[in-house]
Amino acid sequence: MKDLRIPRSILNILARRLTSSLVCLLLCSSIAFSQLANHINSAPDTPVSGTNASDYDTYALPSALMTGATVDLHWNSVDTGSAMSGCPSISFSTFDSSLSTIITDGSGSGKFINFIVMPVLEGGSNDITPAYVFTQLWANNLADGGCSGLGSGDVLVWSASEPVLPGNYIYVNSRYWQETNQPWSSSNQFVGTCTTGTTEPAFLSTASSYTDNNCTWTNVGTNAPPQDVCFSSYYSGNFGGNTGCYNVNDLPSGETLTNLETGFPVSYETPMKTAYKNFIQQVITHYQTSPPTGLKLGYIRFGLSEGGETVPIASQYWPYFKNPTGEGPSSGASIVYLSYDYEMMLFENNNNQVSGSDPAIPLQADMNAWDGINDYPDQEATYATGNNIGIGTNGLQVSDVTSINAIGCTSSSTSTYPVSGDWCYNFHRYCATTMPNGNYPICSLQTLQLSTPGDNSTTADQVGSLSDEYWENGSTWENFPGLIPTAEQNGANNLEIYTCDILYTVMYAYTTNNYPGSSNCGTNGNAANGAYETDYQNTFALFLNSSQPGIYSPVPGAAIQSDSSVTLSWHAYSGASSYAMEIGAAEGGAVYVSPVNVGTALSHTFSLGSSPPTTGDPVWVRWRALNSTGGILLQVDYHFVAP
Repeated sequence: MKDLRIPRSILNILARRLTSSLVCLLLCSSIAFSQLANHINSAPDTPVSGTNASDYDTYALPSALMTGATVDLHWNSVDTGSAMSGCPSISFSTFDSSLSTIITDGSGSGKFINFIVMPVLEGGSNDITPAYVFTQLWANNLADGGCSGLGSGDVLVWSASEPVLPGNYIYVNSRYWQETNQPWSSSNQFVGTCTTGTTEPAFLSTASSYTDNNCTWTNVGTNAPPQDVCFSSYYSGNFGGNTGCYNVNDLPSGETLTNLETGFPVSYETPMKTAYKNFIQQVITHYQTSPPTGLKLGYIRFGLSEGGETVPIASQYWPYFKNPTGEGPSSGASIVYLSYDYEMMLFENNNNQVSGSDPAIPLQADMNAWDGINDYPDQEATYATGNNIGIGTNGLQVSDVTSINAIGCTSSSTSTYPVSGDWCYNFHRYCATTMPNGNYPICSLQTLQLSTPGDNSTTADQVGSLSDEYWENGSTWENFPGLIPTAEQNGANNLEIYTCDILYTVMYAYTTNNYPGSSNCGTNGNAANGAYETDYQNTFALFLNSSQPGIYSPVPGAAIQSDSSVTLSWHAYSGASSYAMEIGAAEGGAVYVSPVNVGTALSHTFSLGSSPPTTGDPVWVRWRALNSTGGILLQVDYHFVAP
């Protein structure tokens, strides 16, 4: 197929029009679902430097077809606390400086910058958790005041009527006391904590344990339990092939603390949890009260396990993760982990309040149906929105669309019809309802990987086309509704799209189907090429502004109603005196319909002539809004397919 592109001059007009519309969308709206302005952000691989950065700065950041850039914030890029110090050492200067180009280049078009805060690398070998977290020194210091400058985190003393996770510890009378009971009640099936009583136990140093309401405090001596780190086939690290959980005091022969740091730390244990709480508090305070000059902060997503995830993807070895026999929900969802999720989301909310003239920061959380268990995302969505945190998932793909079409979103998805992170069900539950702070939640979706236009098959993890697409599936033609239209129809107001899909969509003026400049997008597995660029551009535009002037029905990339005729409907262009169209087999062509002025009508049925297209043939419409003298106010090309 020939390279199909909208002329740059036409897209410049569209971009200017979109820019003026987006100014109001970005600045005039403060709340979600239909109440929040829709946003499209690059993520998760926004290039702040290196490969693709030049093209991204030149083409993406100025474009009206995206509204923001989502950047990874690795914990140890800000907290460089060493194993020797056994304490955090937090400075934002280096990380903030790395954002200078993206802030400057995006400021002219009002781009937001969002952060995904990652405590642990997602899979493989961890290298982003600060070294001190794994030490015995930190395990002791965090409780006995050995480090200065800590935020509130956990106050590691006894408190009345406090929920406590099993394995967590406090420091009383020069001894560390670890909670070792794991009570459960069917009336609170997702709760995996005990609750302390109203009177503090004596905590005599000579006692071995104390019963405290339904908690049990066990005397573990003058050294705190250090952080456990786990290894598996998914999270192998650099640990000599060993699997299971270890800490600094029980390393296998030949392994060191440095090797231990490459594993998957147990998120809810006291050393990790307290260190990360302190970091969360520092991040919120910094970007709320003293952000870098020019930063327009959109939202922050705090990962609670690995990467930006809320649920741990590999946790089969974690202490207390598996429910005791007969306890917990029938799904097998970990009551300890869900209780940790709730504790952390509550902490985020409590530390994200209005500070003087500084507003609270919009927060967002990622949901994942770990091991196919929807109790995880369903409970996490409840916890998040109840704590003024938006919701979403990082796995938007073909199977989501086909499952939604099959069973809808009024109940939780199933193993037969899975939806990533059960997002559609939870969007319908929460995205049209205000949170306790009176705002609507950010309801966000990130594609699983790069899009695959031209292949919307239901094979495992197939991503599919961002836009609606009438495509040839083997020997048959069928319509795929598109990831973005499906997302919007079901409550999504925020999208995170891979950088190469962003670049592909916004880079208007290149002469081949390959990506120009220094990008690696032409060789990294993206199936997109020039034949789909127009569909993506128009789909992005309609997501950002559902009333964007131009054709909205059929949706970009879809099949027309029949081979012999097409009915087009469009949104008005302010100030237009009439509209004109021509329809052809190629962009700008008129083999089916010669240029015709249809007056002020906003819908019209066109006959496609004596030699109409046949199944699978491209059908191109050039749509123009005209002034009273016939001058072009706006011209946009649209691509459809004959059924």
